[in-house]
Amino acid sequence: MVGIVLGLPLALLIRRAALGIGAQFKVELGGPMVIVLVAAALAAVCLVSTYLPARRAAGVDPIAALRSEA
Repeated sequence: MVGIVLGLPLALLIRRAALGIGAQFKVELGGPMVIVLVAAALAAVCLVSTYLPARRAAGVDPIAALRSEA
């Protein structure tokens, strides 16, 4: 979440700078909605990729896990 909070304003600033370059080469850049959608997709992937292992680990008995490592 920290990366999204810090990265979103930076991405919008970089986009503003890139618009000048894009106009020179007649390339159309995606709008701010594209940046927000990409950030939301990345956040969703991060949540799913951390939720599944955490759910699996929550099902393990802590005492049994400690005994197996000793």
